[in-house]
Amino acid sequence: MKPLLNTTIFKSLFPFSGMFFMQLTNLVSQLLMLPILINHAETVAVGAYFLVLSFSSLAGIFVNFGTNQATIIELQRANMDGDRNRLANIYANAFAIR
Repeated sequence: MKPLLNTTIFKSLFPFSGMFFMQLTNLVSQLLMLPILINHAETVAVGAYFLVLSFSSLAGIFVNFGTNQATIIELQRANMDGDRNRLANIYANAFAIR
């Protein structure tokens, strides 16, 4: 029986797990800010935060859609070539854009 790390399925899914965790941290960071802000800020500041959050979420939809599609294709190409430097470069660029 092959170890899990040497299987083809794991090698194909590994680059995409980084993109999943990047999206997860984006969502969780916004949710963690809510209780902190509500407990420590005034009503006007909370309203301003929600306004900024709604516009940034709207902009994030367009940015995430574009980077998700292009990044997945480039990650698969770099993974098939086995180019670790290119994989790291793609992750860094996607993280910087987001």
